[in-house]
Amino acid sequence: MLCTDLTQATSAKDVTAILHELRTYAARRQPAEVRAWLPRLIPVLEGLLPEAQINPFLRALLDPDAPYRPERSGWLDPKWLVIVAMLALLTVLVVVTLVVLV
Repeated sequence: MLCTDLTQATSAKDVTAILHELRTYAARRQPAEVRAWLPRLIPVLEGLLPEAQINPFLRALLDPDAPYRPERSGWLDPKWLVIVAMLALLTVLVVVTLVVLV
């Protein structure tokens, strides 16, 4: 079922969400059961993901006790940090200007 969902995913965000569901599902199953459906999953992953992302995902499936690394918050993106810093600087300059003029 998840392989079908993966083939129908239209964006990288959809693929990532399905892969997170798959990891949660695999964590509740026996390792032998997970290894049984990996041969069907690998060709689908090869078609959707760059090679550098496939191996870490498969390792995570085979080792369900591996720590889960949550996705970084969008606010930690450098472009947003620069925008916030510039707005803070602008606010400080406006306040200083108002204090000096009054």
